Amino acid sequence: MDKSSCPQTFNPGWSVPEVGPRSEILDAIKRRKTQLKFRRTVLLKRQQFRMRVPDVQEEEVQVPELAVIASEIEDLTAKQRELGYFEDDDLSQSATTPELPVTEENIHWPPPPPCILVSDANKVVPIAVKELGRKPAVTECPSCGEIVTTKTAKKRGDATWLLCCLSAIFGCIGGCCLIPFCVGSLKDVHHSCPTCQTQIYIREKI
Repeated sequence: MDKSSCPQTFNPGWSVPEVGPRSEILDAIKRRKTQLKFRRTVLLKRQQFRMRVPDVQEEEVQVPELAVIASEIEDLTAKQRELGYFEDDDLSQSATTPELPVTEENIHWPPPPPCILVSDANKVVPIAVKELGRKPAVTECPSCGEIVTTKTAKKRGDATWLLCCLSAIFGCIGGCCLIPFCVGSLKDVHHSCPTCQTQIYIREKI
């Protein structure tokens, strides 16, 4: 499009300096692009104002002027590339894309993230009653049906009495045969429910 058809808005006869230090030419191009972008913003704001208030009496924005501004920004960006300046490469695309008014139709919300089920790695799985060992464990009480951590108590069992008798037979006198009654590892372990106080299971030593 011929730039001469553009309305005489602001310094339409500006041109890139042909001679001079490279830094001065780049500075001049940056200043010109800033002016063009500001003018483009003003024109687009006027368009948005006219769309919101259609009855307002205002001079209609000339669409060809926006096209000329976009074309000149592209030319200035190309000149910057020739001079080895690549920082504003994306301006050539934004210059040709007019800004749209912010409305509900122009807002595209991203889809919600997928629902991810996270398994609880620290979740304790109840064990069967007959698998209870010599330490408190999580199980289901057969009496009240609650998932509980059992309460344990060590009591004398068959192993304790057997060792006591064997010690006496082999000559352990003077109370030495009573030592098995003092050793906790030789006793049976009674598991009970802390909720209903019912005995759940007895883990015998033998």
